[in-house]
Amino acid sequence: MPIAPDAFETPRLILRRLRAGDARALYESYGSDPEVAKYMVWPVAKRAEDMEGFVRDAISAFEDETSYEYVILQRESGIVIGGCGIRRASPKSDHHFIFGFCLARSAWGRGFATESVKAVVEWFNSNTQIYRLAALVDVDNQASARVLEKSGFQREGILRRWEVHPTLSMEPRDCLIFSMVR
Repeated sequence: MPIAPDAFETPRLILRRLRAGDARALYESYGSDPEVAKYMVWPVAKRAEDMEGFVRDAISAFEDETSYEYVILQRESGIVIGGCGIRRASPKSDHHFIFGFCLARSAWGRGFATESVKAVVEWFNSNTQIYRLAALVDVDNQASARVLEKSGFQREGILRRWEVHPTLSMEPRDCLIFSMVR
């Protein structure tokens, strides 16, 4: 099983694994923002404590090697500007992983998303045991679709009524699927 690193580093960012105590920073940065949550599979957090269960579960999943969740920090300031995660496509999958990301609104339009995604792509390209890295985005989330395309992902198609994005609707929505394969 390929193990993800504890951190990724880029010229402007550090993507490090979640730690106990990160809940408040995640809440303040993006978890409480309905515009950020708009296309996510999680609802807007009402309180910082709402993020604690996510952080606890993410730490446990990282240790179990089933999912790898990261906080995205600006290198210079150390400020949390987002998060990303890599998880197995299925419990026994060692070759197929699914990737996702989000950024605080204050970080939009500055190239941070593409820089984050490219760091994960570099890890994928260096890991010969992984043959497929996929990402899903809501059909209306053109900004994230563009980031994936700029980072080398290929659009494969539309998954009809695939995921619920609770900020938009409690009914499953269509999603675009992107991937890169070796």
